[in-house]
Amino acid sequence: MAVNHIYLRLDESGVFLFLAQVGNSGSSSEPHLHIHHQRQDPSKVSMFFTEGLPLYFRTEKGAIMPERGTYISGK
Repeated sequence: MAVNHIYLRLDESGVFLFLAQVGNSGSSSEPHLHIHHQRQDPSKVSMFFTEGLPLYFRTEKGAIMPERGTYISGK
């Protein structure tokens, strides 16, 4: 299975930053995206040993931090 990674280093928090488009490889019931937000440089420290950080999304109802099963639609 092909593995795709995107590493972004942000000095300041980005607002409405376009990360990726998602599709369905056929291995899941619907398109989805896995995101890991961390403090350490991913080229130097495995994500399994890093400090995870909260990741908020701006929605029409305000900023939310998604939980399992949360759907976020793009505009």
